[in-house]
Amino acid sequence: MATAPAPLTVSKLLICKRFLLAQALRLKKRRRSSRGARERSWGLVMGASMSAVQHDLEMARRGRDATAQQSRMGILAGQIVNAICRHPTMSRAEQTRQLAAPERALSMVQGSEERMAVLEEHIGNLASTLAPLARTDFLTAIANRRALEERLREVLQSANRHGDTGVLAIFDVDRFKEVNVRFGHGGGDEVLRAMAEVLVKNVRTTDFVARIAGDQFAVLLAHTSPREGVYRARRLQTQLRETVVDFDGETVAVEASIGCANYEVGTSLPGLFQRASLALYKQKRSRGLRYTRLAS
Repeated sequence: MATAPAPLTVSKLLICKRFLLAQALRLKKRRRSSRGARERSWGLVMGASMSAVQHDLEMARRGRDATAQQSRMGILAGQIVNAICRHPTMSRAEQTRQLAAPERALSMVQGSEERMAVLEEHIGNLASTLAPLARTDFLTAIANRRALEERLREVLQSANRHGDTGVLAIFDVDRFKEVNVRFGHGGGDEVLRAMAEVLVKNVRTTDFVARIAGDQFAVLLAHTSPREGVYRARRLQTQLRETVVDFDGETVAVEASIGCANYEVGTSLPGLFQRASLALYKQKRSRGLRYTRLAS
């Protein structure tokens, strides 16, 4: 007679976190070739693909014995724990409540299918909560690189269909390391927030602003000619230069260098980023110019 699997609780999962992380790394290595290096197989970690979760759910349903199925359910519940613990804005009280919810629900059911349904429900709830966060930069509350790349794919597809043109401008904060050394990371964070605010405030609704790296921002200037796009990028640069941040009784100037690249029919996403980054690199190395445009 088969014995029923031991009750699965979030407390036990937390104790076994090392095992769960090892499982996640193993799955990540196995799936990277099929889904791409940027997607994580851990499941509901920020920015991860939901296909990993769906795969684990399906494999758990097909478990041949109680032990294998219990192991799969452990991975699924571990995804819930990880997603809650990694949530950047959730308070400790809310995290505790969210962690307790699946534990209470699991304690009320006995069969494996019922437990699977409980885990699936909680993963679905977390997915709807975390989906917007996967495309948001939590320091500045603007879009992140993932969201920008999704938008760029749409824009480049439209360019191929309709012949649209536009410009991608990458802004890099000047002397940002000096700001961090002098004012600490708190001062650096204030500079980044101020920069994001200025960029968002001074672009059109059809444009797109994102923070793509530590001190780098990108502005997608859609439906514009290369000449007009560079002009507008320079105007944004001037508006940044006129911005100062008050921090601990001192003022911090906000300045940035720019690299611009235009897109048209046939432009690829990697090529667009590469040309804009190269233009930025050349500008950083130059002394007189404050911007560089690299034609397509």
